[in-house]
Amino acid sequence: MSTGGDVGVYLVDTSGESQYKCTCGFSAVRNRACAYNSGLFYEDELDITGAREDLDGSYRLKPPLVKLPDDGKEEKWPQVLITIMQAQCSTLFSSLTLLFKFTKPYLRSSAEPAHKELRELELMDGCEACMNALDQSRQYWDGCSSGKQDKALLRSCIHTWAYSRAVSTVNSQDVVRVMRSLQPYLQEAIQRKNKKLWEATYNVAGPLTWRQFHKLAGRGTEEQCEPQPIPSLLVGHDKDWMSLSPYAVSYWDKLLLEPYSSSRDVAYVVVAPDNEHVLSSVRVFFKELSSTYDVCRLGKHTPITKILRDGILRVGKTAARKLADEKVDVWFSQIGDSPAAARLKLYAQVCKGHLALTSSLAALTTCLLLQKQVMAMFRPPYILAPAKDKQTELGESFGEAVEKCTVLFCEYCLTYDQRHLLAVCTDDRGELLETTVINIEIPNRGRRKKASARRIGLRKLWDFLLGVMSMSSSPWRLVIGRFGRIGHGELMG
Repeated sequence: MSTGGDVGVYLVDTSGESQYKCTCGFSAVRNRACAYNSGLFYEDELDITGAREDLDGSYRLKPPLVKLPDDGKEEKWPQVLITIMQAQCSTLFSSLTLLFKFTKPYLRSSAEPAHKELRELELMDGCEACMNALDQSRQYWDGCSSGKQDKALLRSCIHTWAYSRAVSTVNSQDVVRVMRSLQPYLQEAIQRKNKKLWEATYNVAGPLTWRQFHKLAGRGTEEQCEPQPIPSLLVGHDKDWMSLSPYAVSYWDKLLLEPYSSSRDVAYVVVAPDNEHVLSSVRVFFKELSSTYDVCRLGKHTPITKILRDGILRVGKTAARKLADEKVDVWFSQIGDSPAAARLKLYAQVCKGHLALTSSLAALTTCLLLQKQVMAMFRPPYILAPAKDKQTELGESFGEAVEKCTVLFCEYCLTYDQRHLLAVCTDDRGELLETTVINIEIPNRGRRKKASARRIGLRKLWDFLLGVMSMSSSPWRLVIGRFGRIGHGELMG
């Protein structure tokens, strides 16, 4: 049961008002339900939910991306696969790409019902509570002692429809309409019927805008809710740097802008079907792309023509005969035998059989490493221009020495199977970008209770951040964020 006594661990009370302890247990119940399978460390999830899994050393596996059709007659493009293809192939203007237009009708016309996922932990708790209530009633009337509960009977106490996650589109207007309809019921719930005249009257206000919420939450403080100014960008121009509005990026070629960092030369290979109509369009598109890349002064954009004609790797019947026995990832054997799956497997075989050859890699390395210089450094075309807040400008006007520091933002999360920790960090101007994948896998973790994946992951994350900050001699201010929920042990660690 949650009493609210741990609120001081997370929040600092600035109002000075007396706190009332909560004994309803709602916070503990919701925290337990929301913590299950939510991306927490294994120790934190086990501490909250008590659900000990993977005793045999196995890990959680995501559901298959592609499922075989039931009838096998009609080829169906999975909705998840189409969404991933849109995200992978979209640009800054994703709605204008051809692939986006081709896959959009499939998303609209997809009549396949979504896979119903059950909230297993809540269903288990509900069935257990229902079975205990029935057992207590049986003991009262029959006067017999409680026996061992049947797991099959325990599962059938409550229908699963109340614990299924329904996938539906969220409309903000519908949400506001529902919240307004609940307002009188909430007002009636908090209003005491036998209220004395000298007792305070509480009113339910809402739904609140972000400005209204910030104003109510920040009572008694000097914080003000005001919009942040639009930052300026720092780009190159005539062998120098200049600061301009981000809206000017759309007119990059007309303003004769240059990248903030040095130019980047790109050597490319196009994988396309062996169809003359498609190949002619591909040649025109990449020729225009190379011209635009050169006009924007971003560097050279040239095809690799030493091993491929026009830099195009053609995929057709000839490649299918030569690479029929080429081994690919196991994932391609799990997507079925449909024509779409066969085409995906063929493209994977062609890429592995031709692009991964030693001679191809040598030629590709020679083209990409111009003048034998490594191009692995992150070189953004533009960064945020340095900005000063009002307090810093006021201090400098009075001659106060203000120590300059750089802000390092870090965001991390866990993978679905809880084997790896993913982290990315950048500075406050976008001049730095570093990523890492940290292995936190503990074999047979169900039996090794003293082994802590949380301690290992956070220590390696801190070592990674120290390595990033050591690349500069300027002082750093570190801001660490967690993508998703954060556990109590993770927060204290």
